[in-house]
Amino acid sequence: RLSGLGPWEVVASGSAGGAVGVVQPVAQLPSEAPKEAQVLLVETMTGWEDIPANIHAILLPAGQAVDTLSHVAIRARNQEVLLASCDEDQQLQQLRQMKGQNLRLQVSATGEVTWQATSEKSKLK
Repeated sequence: RLSGLGPWEVVASGSAGGAVGVVQPVAQLPSEAPKEAQVLLVETMTGWEDIPANIHAILLPAGQAVDTLSHVAIRARNQEVLLASCDEDQQLQQLRQMKGQNLRLQVSATGEVTWQATSEKSKLK
């Protein structure tokens, strides 16, 4: 933080929205596209995963950050999926507690990921 950077490392940027889901091991990523848009908090990731349709964001703990040239990072950019890791567990815990709620996420020009609850369900991409 001495450099003035925030807790987020954004690998694939953009705005996203959907219902918050929490996935422990990466094997629990849905193999089929969920019916509604989702924002996933994924506790473990290798970087080799495919991203099912209708996943609009994947958020990770900093210890699971993926390389910008990893398979999943390239897929995220191509599919316009927000992919970011956070080194502040307090922020991730706030998101975990919002499981099932609809959120709208934004990435600022400085790389900060912000969110707000919304009653609207996100549309399919």
